[in-house]
Amino acid sequence: MPVEASGTTWNTGTPMKLLEGRYMTGGGTLGRTYDVSQDDQRVLKIKAPESDASAAPPVLIVVQHWDEELKRLVPTK
Repeated sequence: MPVEASGTTWNTGTPMKLLEGRYMTGGGTLGRTYDVSQDDQRVLKIKAPESDASAAPPVLIVVQHWDEELKRLVPTK
């Protein structure tokens, strides 16, 4: 939706649909489920899992400091 700002006031335009399909909404413990590029031209959104109730939920594993573990396991000297 377009936003117009002038001084200390602002107005919004008419909302418009950006994405089709099912996407996560951020409820529960997910936090923010989207991001916008710095140039405001792209949106990254997390898709909702298929409607199959028996399907496993999506998982994202982030490994921090993996380079230290690699140095320990494969020494260069």
